Amino acid sequence: MDTSLYDGSLEVVEAFIPGESDEEILLVAHLCHPQPSANDNASGAAALLEAACAIAALIARGELSPPRRTIRFLWVPEITGALAWLAANEGHIPRLVAGLNLDMVGQDQEQCGSSLLVESPPHALSSFAGVLLACLRALLLPEVKTFGGVGRYPLFRTADVPFGGGSDHAVFSDRSVGVPMPMLGQWPDRFYHTSADTPNRVDPKMLGRVAALSGLYAYWLAQAGEREALWLARELSARFRRGVIGDLQAALTEADEDAAPGREEVRRRLEYQVGCHRKALESVRRPGAGGRLPVPGRRCRLRRAGIPPRRGRSSGSPCSGPAGRRRAGVGAPSARAGACPAGGADGLSGHGHPGPLVGLSA
Repeated sequence: MDTSLYDGSLEVVEAFIPGESDEEILLVAHLCHPQPSANDNASGAAALLEAACAIAALIARGELSPPRRTIRFLWVPEITGALAWLAANEGHIPRLVAGLNLDMVGQDQEQCGSSLLVESPPHALSSFAGVLLACLRALLLPEVKTFGGVGRYPLFRTADVPFGGGSDHAVFSDRSVGVPMPMLGQWPDRFYHTSADTPNRVDPKMLGRVAALSGLYAYWLAQAGEREALWLARELSARFRRGVIGDLQAALTEADEDAAPGREEVRRRLEYQVGCHRKALESVRRPGAGGRLPVPGRRCRLRRAGIPPRRGRSSGSPCSGPAGRRRAGVGAPSARAGACPAGGADGLSGHGHPGPLVGLSA
């Protein structure tokens, strides 16, 4: 058998909405494997396209400000396409603040038996990204109120899960690349990798929810500054405290069981969680300061939010220049429809002419 190594190519479709700085937010959906199928992953590709068109349309109409950071969209062959894009754009990697992967997002849950999952990046790359996506989902997607009108909840199954890999976010979240990228996806699916993964298994309303959430996540990060970073740091700390309390309660409940973890094991687990939390808090500096060190006057506010102090002095203010201008309407996110780039979970379609997606290429 004769074999050889040679340079090849893959078709990778990308588009971007330009920002004012050289930083970027990256959203990804894969196009194929092992054959084109409806939920895996025409649903992710369609939701990503709709989010891109919705943001572009709202910016073109003046309802949203042009983003501070570029928002880039990739449609790639799964895994191999992500690797090919990174290999061709290695110098681009330091610009990427965070990302989002959409894989199998459109399932009709009753037919497929699935739940919409927010999968966090791995602990090896602890960051704000998974918590931010979960927070935005909790604000955007509750659909009905209780009988007494005192609470809201979604009419679909959803959950937060730890990193599992198996899709493009595993490539970008690898420490050798270092781009924190959670994933939106549904699992399980009765029709996964079968010829029965057809369009009648897709729920259009679910596609709207995911497209709206993806657009909100992308635009929020594209506009984030110090105020948003402080809010996000507090959310990270609040969720960390709840998680630690839950783990301690579980350890106490299991204390009398034969297989219960000992005190030393519990201490080691807590130390590990504290270390991951510190890394996640440190990662908030990137969207909060445009990738620069915060100036001394900001450090007290960052400490109050729980962000560890960083040594050294800043050479300039993150607020100088066009990339640091304060944006109206950007801060801690709101559940109001107007705070979402799509106008709500069902408001992504019907934008009219979407305006150009600058840089569309294949």
